[in-house]
Amino acid sequence: MKIRLLFICLGVIFISCENNKKNSDENLNSDKEEYQNIQPRDEVDSSAQDQPIDQYSNGNQTPDSSSGSETKENPVGDISGRYIRTDHPEDVNCACYCVTVTIGGTSELCLSENDMYINARYSVDQNQINIFYAGKASKTSNKNLPWDKFDTETPIAVLKNTQDGLKLDWKGFTIDGELAVDYALYGKKTLEGTYKKQ
Repeated sequence: MKIRLLFICLGVIFISCENNKKNSDENLNSDKEEYQNIQPRDEVDSSAQDQPIDQYSNGNQTPDSSSGSETKENPVGDISGRYIRTDHPEDVNCACYCVTVTIGGTSELCLSENDMYINARYSVDQNQINIFYAGKASKTSNKNLPWDKFDTETPIAVLKNTQDGLKLDWKGFTIDGELAVDYALYGKKTLEGTYKKQ
């Protein structure tokens, strides 16, 4: 009786193992088929927003949404345009709390309303946009700063694309590669913050 019961138990275990193996093989084959049917993200039918942000190299070209094809040169997408600081929505005329992003070009930035304005140059670097000082703007009335000594090849600020909009992080002016401590805060209060496209 014990031997018969032992053989029955072994038979049930063997049949159960065979069924599990068969089900496992079927699931594996099904998973393989599903995996083969998934298109890579860089297929023609995928959109630019499906792509990782760092897939492009440095440059001025942006994804062409009208044709469905993509160029691979701008890591932050097409963010050119005018942006207003989210905590100053009243500045609709962009007197001082706006940033006009022009990749490869320059635009005016306000450091202090009715007093200090600079020209800024924008350049893509990995997953961010560096902002460089490109000289004082013509409507600047402040003559006390050493405008001609500020570095033009060291970023004064960085823009990053976030869920909330463009985030501007002010770095400050540099002279001979060193932070110009006496002038580092100019622009921080006015420019640093999060921006939404107008």
